[in-house]
Amino acid sequence: MIKKYLSKESGLTLIELLAALTISMAVIGAIYGVLNSSLKFNNKTQSHIDLRQEANIIITQLRQQHQGGNYDICYDQLLFNDKLSFDKLSLNNSLISKGQCSSIESSVDLVVKFTLADKEHNTFDIDTVIESKRGSSSLAIDIEKPNTSFYDYLKFNNIFVYGKQFAFEGDKVNGSNATMVILGNILGSQINGGAYGKVSNIYIDGYGVVDSGQQFGSNTHPGTLYFNGDLSLGSYQDIYGDVYINGNFKNIGSTINGNVYVNGDVELGWTPTIVGNAKIFYTGTLSYPKNGYPQSVLSKLIHQSEVPLLKQSIEAIPDLKPTQWYVNNGYSSKIKPNNMKIYGDNIKIQSYYDQNLGKYVDTFSNSIIVSEGDITVSSGGLKMTGVLFAPKGKVTFNGTSFEGLVIARDGFFVVSGGTTLTFKGIENYIKDVKDFPLQ
Repeated sequence: MIKKYLSKESGLTLIELLAALTISMAVIGAIYGVLNSSLKFNNKTQSHIDLRQEANIIITQLRQQHQGGNYDICYDQLLFNDKLSFDKLSLNNSLISKGQCSSIESSVDLVVKFTLADKEHNTFDIDTVIESKRGSSSLAIDIEKPNTSFYDYLKFNNIFVYGKQFAFEGDKVNGSNATMVILGNILGSQINGGAYGKVSNIYIDGYGVVDSGQQFGSNTHPGTLYFNGDLSLGSYQDIYGDVYINGNFKNIGSTINGNVYVNGDVELGWTPTIVGNAKIFYTGTLSYPKNGYPQSVLSKLIHQSEVPLLKQSIEAIPDLKPTQWYVNNGYSSKIKPNNMKIYGDNIKIQSYYDQNLGKYVDTFSNSIIVSEGDITVSSGGLKMTGVLFAPKGKVTFNGTSFEGLVIARDGFFVVSGGTTLTFKGIENYIKDVKDFPLQ
């Protein structure tokens, strides 16, 4: 009995065991490869952000020095991040080595070329000219204009929103180290919820009128804010980063945390605050209440014959590619929850019941949507990640959250309360310029 029972016992042969181990090792290797690649990509993205931020700090400091008279530039005093180094540093076409200094005359243009590197040998190049004190106004915010493509422009500048308008009725915007390019005016009534409050770099090609309650710039990653027109602030605004105003500046009672450069007049109310070493530089006239005005504010107002401004190097949105290109590259009109690529005219995305999946779909991940006209994304609890292109129209969003970037000629309109917007760069959705859907 016992022998008969034992003879019917089954088990794994050595060959089966080895095959199972081989398959398991292959699966583990594949998983490790994916995780390792993802980690490397995230590290490289963060490295680019760190290098670019350091480069902008260096250029901003050099501009400020170059407007103040003759000065010395020392190699060892330029870097602020001790984890980074110069691979190369050239001033006026002369190489500067570690431990060296160079005497600079502010009456002539300063040609600056350098390559920053981190410990993983990632690099970032700068090649720019800071104009002389006698010359025209010089660049203040590094809106780079690469010689390659609009894709590189979006990638290198961490573009978040690009268009004529940005109207926001939602809850919050997360845009640390990101850049908004708004080719029009802004009004406080259009930007509920502190729409510009967590965005590092903001370019407004127009005027701004904000009465109260708004924050401009990121308090954790302050960058540069630029207004190509007048800026009027009411009470209770907090302004983070250096501000450049090509027009007049009216400040009733906001708090200034960085330097402000005004190419025009300054008008102050009773309650503005200028924090720490921040100052307001202006070229026009100064007016303020005369009786007993705080000397602590007046001492930080400095009149100059000129102030640095931004040289506009904003890229225009390219044309759409031929229709056949979208067909050949997997674009369709099919709405699906993951990795959808849609091309069409006046596209509308809504939550829907998916018969194949047997469930209600209100979350769309890694979407690339390209429209000949407008794009409308609308459903109460909808969530979306991806990039929205409307080079001939506008984008309207009504949902819970959007993560990615929006490029729309006529603007980006968030019409739902409670919406959260979060920046994520173009390279996270389109990794190669050959797959970029615009010319």
